[in-house]
Amino acid sequence: MSSLKSPLQSLYFSSAKPFHINTRTPALWRLLTTSCACSNPTPAENAHSDDFREPFPGLPDNFSGHTIEDTHLISRSSTASPTQVRQIHAQILRTGLCQFPYYRTKLLSLYANHRCFSDAKNILSFEPDIISFTTLINASSKFNDFDNILSVFSRMLKHGLFPDAHVLPSVIKACAGLLAVKIGKQVHGFSLASGISLDSFVQSSLVHFYVKCDELVDAHKLFDNMVERDVVSWSALAAGYARKGDAVNARKVFNEVKNLGFQPNTVSWNGMIAGFNRSGCFLDAVLMFQQMHKHGFKSDGTSISSVLPAIGDLGYLSSGTQVHGYVIKNSFAVDKCIVSALIDMYGKCGCALEMSLVLEDMGQVEVGACNALITGLARHGLVDKALGVFKELQGHFHRLSQIQAQDQLWPEHQLQA
Repeated sequence: MSSLKSPLQSLYFSSAKPFHINTRTPALWRLLTTSCACSNPTPAENAHSDDFREPFPGLPDNFSGHTIEDTHLISRSSTASPTQVRQIHAQILRTGLCQFPYYRTKLLSLYANHRCFSDAKNILSFEPDIISFTTLINASSKFNDFDNILSVFSRMLKHGLFPDAHVLPSVIKACAGLLAVKIGKQVHGFSLASGISLDSFVQSSLVHFYVKCDELVDAHKLFDNMVERDVVSWSALAAGYARKGDAVNARKVFNEVKNLGFQPNTVSWNGMIAGFNRSGCFLDAVLMFQQMHKHGFKSDGTSISSVLPAIGDLGYLSSGTQVHGYVIKNSFAVDKCIVSALIDMYGKCGCALEMSLVLEDMGQVEVGACNALITGLARHGLVDKALGVFKELQGHFHRLSQIQAQDQLWPEHQLQA
């Protein structure tokens, strides 16, 4: 049976005169020793076997072939449990491999995937470097662990390591999530001083940060000066104005940017509808929903569940029944949020029968829909009927008593009756 040889190994042993590599690395050493392990050595190979025994700088003395097999675990550890990751960590510490950035980064990723951030931070103390900090910050961002992001970022700065365009978007996202305006503005200032502010991802993150913190003037200025405007930042800015109840500027941004060649998508329309509804601009929300359909966009669960409360507050029963028909036609009737919104809409319009029918058509008892039904009945003076539904469903959901009692829809003594 012929031996298997890597191209590099074949080149080495086919040379009339052996060549030597001046710069030897652990990766090259692993490649050569692994290749040799896959083949039966020839006399020519044995003649040069001493070349493989020469030490490589930076490798521990006990870096044996058995250790190499153990370290291969890390490349197959994507499904490892936290306990198994700690075992791999212990093995890497024992063999001295933790001094190499590759293994530290791999361990950080594995710990972060299990949200074991305290274990991950212990690795940073070994030999802090920009790659390790970036890996942990971006992994924390994936889980929206904003406090951990700022903690690691602060530690990074204390070590004298400066963030780049790969780190700042995650840090800015954390500032937005925590509404940390002061810290976010400091990060913005750093990006300006370092020139990173010209990066499109950093600029987009900053726009979202200022919008989330209701700093719409700063968000608008930043958007106007963006190197590469995108539909995501534009949608966020327009939705921010809508959420704040500034219908004039919301429509102005939404229409002006369309004239620059940007085309809204479903997310853009949904942001405007939801924003208007939250700020109490119910008529604007309904009009935006109608325009969405006129422009050929189909409503999804988000847009429907956003416009139905506005329709209910306006008392537009005919519009509500049209949306209900659209829901049935497009098989949205099983969506829990939409069912709750439909019941709430009918309740605000005083249609007790329709509320009950929507819940029956759902085919299953769901706490949100039941709460909407009870609330709707009670608000329209049908306290006895609401109390009957409430008592009937108490056995299904223990949370109902807490939620409805807090709403104070009826006296407490009635709940205990």
